[in-house]
Amino acid sequence: MAELSENLALQYIKQQIPSWNEVTSETSIFTLLTGTSNKVYKVQSSLLITPQIIIFRVFGPNEITDKVRERRIFNALSTQNLSAKNLSETETWRLEEFLENYLPMTTPDYFSSDNIRQISQKFKAFHSLDMTNIVDIDENILEKNIAKWRIIGKNKLSLLKNQDSINTLNELLNDETWDKCQNLIPRTSPIVFCHLDPNSYNLIYNRNLQDFFLIDYEFSGYCYRAIDFSLMFTEIKFDFEVQEPPYFKYYPEKQVSDEIIKRYVLEYGEGAEMWIEIKMLLILSQYLWAVWDLAMWNDQKTGFDYIENAIVRFREFIKDYEEFVNKGGRDFLVEVSKKLFGI
Repeated sequence: MAELSENLALQYIKQQIPSWNEVTSETSIFTLLTGTSNKVYKVQSSLLITPQIIIFRVFGPNEITDKVRERRIFNALSTQNLSAKNLSETETWRLEEFLENYLPMTTPDYFSSDNIRQISQKFKAFHSLDMTNIVDIDENILEKNIAKWRIIGKNKLSLLKNQDSINTLNELLNDETWDKCQNLIPRTSPIVFCHLDPNSYNLIYNRNLQDFFLIDYEFSGYCYRAIDFSLMFTEIKFDFEVQEPPYFKYYPEKQVSDEIIKRYVLEYGEGAEMWIEIKMLLILSQYLWAVWDLAMWNDQKTGFDYIENAIVRFREFIKDYEEFVNKGGRDFLVEVSKKLFGI
């Protein structure tokens, strides 16, 4: 955070939290935790005060996600003790409770029997929330976001200089590719309130308490019940802790097995049909984030390479979609699920 912004942030914190009255720039540290559509800072004081650590969230532009909508969701969940406490907020930033000892998931965390059960139950509880007073149940947030991001992405293609990238991303955004996506959408699936970004930084884990917490709700809304599982499994393949360009690494071999997906589905309380939905939305998940990457890109010369990430994801989408079609599409998944579930 720039010095002026950091000083302004500290002034605001001191105004809102009386115990921080004596904190100065010399007795506080701002650490950037994430910085994509929002910038999220962990702010820690060296003084013996309570709270000693808080989260300072700076809202990004409203172009990609609806920040007003996110604030309403966060506040509704906060009042029910289903999210971190809202300590104070404006239209620009928010102070949040820091969840002590909750850390990002690691790859092995996803595969233990206890965690499979708890994560599935956490998703089930989240999906059971009635948020119709906050969010329109008839507005499918997945398709709404894709439609918006495709438009934003098309408007940015002219800024690209590399012709190969332009050709690839034109294919990403064309109607033929969107038609392929339509074949992957489970239209008959139950619609529930979903998180829609349960990556390892948003599904955090307290190993002492053996407890999980879902945070960050800027993509949340009503959608197909399987989408949170598909998005979670997709992001296991990515490492975003890389400290050199393109600031991520993709591991296609980190494939979640059919058996593991089955175990999650059974712990959720469902069967073969939901397993099929997850498998189809796994393919679509790569497309979703590829379009988001392009919408997020602003001709940055440094930092996370959104264009490279979009291309990696889109190529994976095409490969997986072609494999899906060549094997027989949904009919093939139905036959696999019968064997897997003993139907």
